[in-house]
Amino acid sequence: MMIILAATLLPCAEPFCMVRINETARFRPDDMKEVLRINAARPGSVDGYWFDLPMWNNLPETRKALEAYNPLRRRCDELGVTFDAQVFTLGHGTIWAEKTTAPHGLHPFPDDAWQVDPDGRRLNMLCPRASATQSYVKDYFAMLGETLKPNTVWLDDDLRLGFGHEDGCFCDSCLKAFNSEYGHAFTRAELAERLFKGAEREIVRREWLRFISDSLAAYGAAARAGVDRTHPSCKLGYQSVSSASLRATGQDANALMSALAGGGRVPTAIRIGSGCYGENLSEIVAKMLDIAREVERCRASGIPFAQICNEQENYQREILHKSAEATMVESALALAVGCDSLAEYRWGSRGEPMLDYAEFAAKTAAWRPYLKRIAAFSRGTALGGVARFVGSDYDLTRRFSVLDDNDAHISGLGVPLTVRESGTRCFYVDELTMEEWGADDARKLLADGGSAVVSTNAWDALLAKGGEPLRKAAADGR
Repeated sequence: MMIILAATLLPCAEPFCMVRINETARFRPDDMKEVLRINAARPGSVDGYWFDLPMWNNLPETRKALEAYNPLRRRCDELGVTFDAQVFTLGHGTIWAEKTTAPHGLHPFPDDAWQVDPDGRRLNMLCPRASATQSYVKDYFAMLGETLKPNTVWLDDDLRLGFGHEDGCFCDSCLKAFNSEYGHAFTRAELAERLFKGAEREIVRREWLRFISDSLAAYGAAARAGVDRTHPSCKLGYQSVSSASLRATGQDANALMSALAGGGRVPTAIRIGSGCYGENLSEIVAKMLDIAREVERCRASGIPFAQICNEQENYQREILHKSAEATMVESALALAVGCDSLAEYRWGSRGEPMLDYAEFAAKTAAWRPYLKRIAAFSRGTALGGVARFVGSDYDLTRRFSVLDDNDAHISGLGVPLTVRESGTRCFYVDELTMEEWGADDARKLLADGGSAVVSTNAWDALLAKGGEPLRKAAADGR
């Protein structure tokens, strides 16, 4: 169950409905023409396209590949839709680190440009702090701005330190920088031990998460500096992963988003809410909470956002059995919890039949008036209900997450559920809360007339740690 409450108004941003286009589009021009025709014949089915653009080849080869998109760029202008770009950032674990297996034309990154895992193994992902990465990113984004002048460039969700198990980068340069910044002298093994096997609570974990945030922000700053050379009005957006995971972005994405916005000079954008490939209700509820959490963080950050949109995981929907109707329902929910626009589809990955795409386009056009009304209403709302009280020391524990499986259980019981970032003063407290409990959390829990539902397994620990204020509140029925 979800309840919408009044909150701060965010500006509405166009394009409203976007379709992502796989890189195969430039090798299948006839199919791409048909995509454009289908959308043009169904007004309202799309406002802009995100084109997957090539990256990481040597720059002369990359320029040729980017220039091949100019006919599509002009056609988008003729149709009155935006031309946006989507680019890989650090590699999805699929960039070839060994020169002997590298495909022809890959940029020759040096050995010290690659991420390293806690065991000292080199990963097939680039380190955002490496000078070679920084240099390439600046030159690439300058070239992209010059050749195609995109409305927005979206940084793909491979902007992470590690892939599949994001532990951070333990390369020599990162290790040296971390030790210098926080006054430590850890070896790689010593740092990994403290982070992942150390005491129940470790201050070094909080420091490491901040360091991760700053590392990703360094990539964002390089991208901003590059595009500013040739297309300074271009917006840079971030395609995030789970807002509950601290591994993916560190403490949060604010440092990165500020860098992408050039310190507030150019509005940024974010696409949130990964996962949910099918039509499972509990997965949809979890995804909506994920979106609500990130929306509220964006609103509170003070960073200018031109777009806050969802990620619709539906490629290929015929294979994954996610219908056009389910896509529309999920879209409506995403708008209701705070998004102002929709990233609705990914076309071109595996030769999907055009009939399927036409069905999706027709459904989008039909639902658009309803979706627009929801978006207009929800711009002034926040998600109301009960939120798990996250202890102040959450970033000191080994979990590296604020996710709680009890959310899905409580929602299934019909209890209106929200996230702590929404400003709610009604919480539930469970065993995870007590694992994260901070010295001042009793006061925070009761501030401004706050109230809490406490699980029986957490009650004794809560009274022991909360002291007299919580005993009195319990006696008063709060």
